[in-house]
Amino acid sequence: MSPPTAVHPDTQAVLLLCGVFTQGDGSNVKPLSLGEYNAVASWLARSGRRPASLVRADEESLPDHEPGFPDAKRLRGLLGRGFQLAAALERWQRLGLWVISRGEDGYPERLRRHLRSSAPPLLYGIGDPRRLNGGGLAVVGSRNVDDEALAFTRRIGARCADQGVSIVSGGARGVDRAAVASALEAGGNAVAVLAERLDRAATAREMREPLREGRLTLLTPYEPESGFTIGKAIGRNKVIYTLADFALVARFKTNEGGTWSGAVEQLVRNRNHSPGIPVFFRTAHNPEEGCAELQRRGAIPFPEDDFVSRPLVELLAASVPAPPPSKPQPQTTPLDDIPKTEDADTCYRLCLPLLLHQLQEERTTKQIAEMSKSLELLPKQLELWLKRAIGEGKVKKKKTGRVVYVATSAPSEQSLFDGSHASKPNEEEATRD
Repeated sequence: MSPPTAVHPDTQAVLLLCGVFTQGDGSNVKPLSLGEYNAVASWLARSGRRPASLVRADEESLPDHEPGFPDAKRLRGLLGRGFQLAAALERWQRLGLWVISRGEDGYPERLRRHLRSSAPPLLYGIGDPRRLNGGGLAVVGSRNVDDEALAFTRRIGARCADQGVSIVSGGARGVDRAAVASALEAGGNAVAVLAERLDRAATAREMREPLREGRLTLLTPYEPESGFTIGKAIGRNKVIYTLADFALVARFKTNEGGTWSGAVEQLVRNRNHSPGIPVFFRTAHNPEEGCAELQRRGAIPFPEDDFVSRPLVELLAASVPAPPPSKPQPQTTPLDDIPKTEDADTCYRLCLPLLLHQLQEERTTKQIAEMSKSLELLPKQLELWLKRAIGEGKVKKKKTGRVVYVATSAPSEQSLFDGSHASKPNEEEATRD
């Protein structure tokens, strides 16, 4: 299937708001973050407007006090980058790349359904975009692995190809690349979600034939010419998981790296939004304590002894435990709606130093609206954390005609990264590509 040659007007507007143009963009205006774009999208939906309408809007027609809504002057600056957008689209289309935004019909429904407001505003790709709605098996794993792990991954890829199951993975060397390559070599289909340089991958020699045959789709939520960062590598994990029907963690290190954090993130998402994506893990050649921890969080041991003799999808579906009967939900106050799990506690402990640092910065007091905008947190979540911090004596609440908050002390830089909050990731393991 040929890539779309025209870019939807709504997508053009979202590109102007959120896109990063690495060539020819002398603008100092910072593109919208996901939280800021969500605030704009929410306002557009309530107003019965489409993103394209912003291109023609004047500053006076934009809201003044909408929570999380970016400054009108900044929006006009972003929307005025038409020349940079046109140049970027010309380069991308010359390579055969396409781009779709979250509001388009062609945007993968799987991402909208599972990720909701966390779904990327933009997706860039090459290959048949319809493959993004085809599901399949997500295969993920460590970057540096031995021959045994690679051989197992290749068997999985070939088995999926033989049974018409698409592979979904990343572009990292190791498990990710072996899963995609083995499926393609066996005549199967694959989706590879990249963390960097889609433009280079699109022109790689080994990609040409499967792209031309429609068996491979390359995808990224990041600007096609942008380079690698650890944040991008970890951030694309949720896209890999939610494009699939099932996921398999082939090789991992306990409490280390992007493979582990991506699996844990998906397991948390499964608990909060059912039904989720069943996450399987291989028990052989993986740390025993890590296997026990993943299973405790809701992951399922991969039935390795049976996967050769039975159809893979049938086997995985039969291995998923039946959901427990639903229990009546007790009446809650608005603040009680936020789950009080150990994962929520971890999030609080990780974010507390950032919160205290902002309250201490320039020794100024701040209101919830200001902090929720800068930290990209929901006001309800922020209010709950502030209430907890007040109880711990770390924050004070003052009333000076308005309710403001001030930190009683500031965290050290070390407290953001030391082992008391989270294990230190191995850099290569964290990135996976």
